[in-house]
Amino acid sequence: LKGDLKAYYDENKNIDTSLYTPASVSKYQEALENVIAVYKNKKATPEEILNAKEQLKNAIDSLVKKADKKALEEVINKAQEIDKELYIQDTVKELEKVLEDVKAIYEDENATQKQVDKAVEDLNAAIKTLVKKADKKALEKAIQEAKAIDTKLYTDETVEVLTAVLKEAEEIYKDEAATQETVDAIVKKLQEAVEKLEEKEVDIVVTPDKPDENKPDENKPGEPEQNNNQPTTEEKVET
Repeated sequence: LKGDLKAYYDENKNIDTSLYTPASVSKYQEALENVIAVYKNKKATPEEILNAKEQLKNAIDSLVKKADKKALEEVINKAQEIDKELYIQDTVKELEKVLEDVKAIYEDENATQKQVDKAVEDLNAAIKTLVKKADKKALEKAIQEAKAIDTKLYTDETVEVLTAVLKEAEEIYKDEAATQETVDAIVKKLQEAVEKLEEKEVDIVVTPDKPDENKPDENKPGEPEQNNNQPTTEEKVET
């Protein structure tokens, strides 16, 4: 039995352990040491010899290859190069959380290929879920234009609608988590509220002219009417 044990040991003692995870290599090395101890033990029973060989066999079968982490390294570098100021903070926080977990797997020498592949998948998913901050220039302009309107010129009903939409627009403008879709929608809504403003009807009041007190009344009683048909001095002479 010891001859079989030694032959099995010699056959498997030079496995390239650099290809496998430290945890699984540790069990393999323990099994090798146990085989040597049993082989040298002159009082070793047949059961101990068979168990030593079985332990080594199980340790060899349990060797776990080190994971290929090249893809994981690339996606980690990609995530770290992202300008996080361009994105909504809630989605950035989620990315940073996933990135932290992924880095731990990258640094774990005992991580399996399955764990590494899952980490790559999770980090790529977190990158894809990043939401860019909205461009609010159009919204800012629409708000300024709405505020500049002289609401006294328009009906109360349409002004109330505009006021409500304007308040909503200002809240969205302040919201860092507002999406571009939300911003574009409120810009359109605010512009429509402005377009639907109705001017108040103005009543035209006609005020009669007051008589000029300084102007002499041509038909004032007690004064003879001037005869504009009387002959001039020149006409009298000719006569």
